[in-house]
Amino acid sequence: VGVHPGRVLQDANDIYGEAVNLAARLTALAAPGETVVSAEVRDALVPGVDADPEDLGDCHVKHVEGAVRVYRLGAAPASPLLDSLQQRRQAELRPGLAVIPFECHFGHDPGDMLGEALADEVISQLARCAELHVVSALSTRGPKGRRLGVQEVAGHLGAAYVLSGRYRMLGDRAHLMLELADVRNARLVWAETYQTSAHQAFDPADPLAERIVAQVSLAVLERELERAATYPLPALESYTLLLGAISLMHRLSLADFERAHQMLQQLAHRHPRNAIAHAWLAKWHVLRAVQGWGADQPTEAQLALDRVGRALDANPRHALA
Repeated sequence: VGVHPGRVLQDANDIYGEAVNLAARLTALAAPGETVVSAEVRDALVPGVDADPEDLGDCHVKHVEGAVRVYRLGAAPASPLLDSLQQRRQAELRPGLAVIPFECHFGHDPGDMLGEALADEVISQLARCAELHVVSALSTRGPKGRRLGVQEVAGHLGAAYVLSGRYRMLGDRAHLMLELADVRNARLVWAETYQTSAHQAFDPADPLAERIVAQVSLAVLERELERAATYPLPALESYTLLLGAISLMHRLSLADFERAHQMLQQLAHRHPRNAIAHAWLAKWHVLRAVQGWGADQPTEAQLALDRVGRALDANPRHALA
């Protein structure tokens, strides 16, 4: 349920008005069993008597200029669609990822030297991925050795994903087990085991860190694509909209292609002065013309040029634009 007060116009077919439109947008933010209300409704309630409002922060919804302050009433479900942590990450265009130094749980490795060195190498490689915001190695050493859950570690570091691991030393051989967790629901999204040694792990001919980074990056992209395909657009973080749209627009499916357009439009509405959404919308129109899914090529070309112009106005040095 979504609630917002205001004037309602009615005829024989439907009801209309700005209040109706906003209430409908608030409804899209509510998970099953939830009631989401605007600040005007919240101000008319007596906390603890009428309801227990939970502040979800500022949300950007379609066809509404500016942010809307949103509140959830009553007790939240076990897996709420929106939460306060998600709202704080709403403006980010890259998901945060923290790599916790890997710990030796069996065998002899003083100070977990192999685990720390390998984690540092993974962080260095991940930092080259333009699609990820990687927490520095200096920051991720803080939670090491403390009995903290994934949510606590991520809250401390401001990350959406946490990569952790442990290993067993058998002589000079190491049996390494890694896990990638999605902080939003503490879900394990990827896990893998590796057999290596101190020498092999840093062999320039086959660096272990590169294999780990490739698999972790793919797992993050697949997880964001899954969320992009199943969650309502206003509830998604900006980075999910971006990564999901980039993936969907390169599939040979008209339905996926149109979904990518909706996601990029939502991103551009949310960040009108950021070049990246406009640049990818321009690319979308180019691909639409190439696939023959548009009305005609001159129209698609003009729409692409318009988006390129908006992107370059926002950032004249944006590479994609």
